[in-house]
Amino acid sequence: MDEELARIIIGNAARAARHVGDLAPLVKNNCKPEVYNDLKRGIGTVVYDIYESILGPVFREFPHLKDEFERNIERYGAGS
Repeated sequence: MDEELARIIIGNAARAARHVGDLAPLVKNNCKPEVYNDLKRGIGTVVYDIYESILGPVFREFPHLKDEFERNIERYGAGS
């Protein structure tokens, strides 16, 4: 993988994690508490898995991109 592909993977994986994470408030506000608790765990697991299984290997290969990613999030926010 080259750096350009790594950047595409980072952007898409981060966006996917953000979209899945955005389900949490929707579910919390529209589901019974027991359903929300089940779905909250699932949402958290998926977000974690994206970061661990997709972003983790890319950031290990390109640690400078992890630093850049974190600086950009701090400076500009996660985006939408």
